[in-house]
Amino acid sequence: MITKNKSISKILIALGTVILAVIAAVAMTVVLAGQSREKKLQTQLDLGNKYLTEGQYEDAIVAFEAAISIEPKTPEAYKGLAEAYEDMGNNEAAKEALQRGIEATADEGLKDYKESIEEEQKKQEAAEAEARRQEEERKREQKEKEKEQKILEEMRNWLMKEGYKQITQSLRLLKICTILL
Repeated sequence: MITKNKSISKILIALGTVILAVIAAVAMTVVLAGQSREKKLQTQLDLGNKYLTEGQYEDAIVAFEAAISIEPKTPEAYKGLAEAYEDMGNNEAAKEALQRGIEATADEGLKDYKESIEEEQKKQEAAEAEARRQEEERKREQKEKEKEQKILEEMRNWLMKEGYKQITQSLRLLKICTILL
């Protein structure tokens, strides 16, 4: 019986060792996979930022979208994506990217960034409306000036024509007066 207990103990020790080895291997795989995922995420974020600074906005968009697919709860990826779209002049796409980020992360910085884009758009729209108003006013004033010029020209022509007649009549009257006197 003692040998049987020793055999069972050896089996249990061996089984425990195998189980511990499997647990350690699983833990290492999880840790390494996590590090690999974090490394991939950081690589994409770094690439996106590099492309942004170089003005390669399409490449930056691809890199930030890749970062989002690796970890959707990364505010920096959404911010970079929005910056790329904004630098391309596509504020609507920038706001959409920020909205996706807000929904995925609830990040206040993304909300603030989206609000700043919206405020800037409102300012730009107001400035454009003012510029259009000023242009319309300038055109209206130009038309008024042209009308005035046309009226003055017509008056000058009329005066020249009528003035000549008046001078001629005045000369005739003067001639008649001198004859009579």
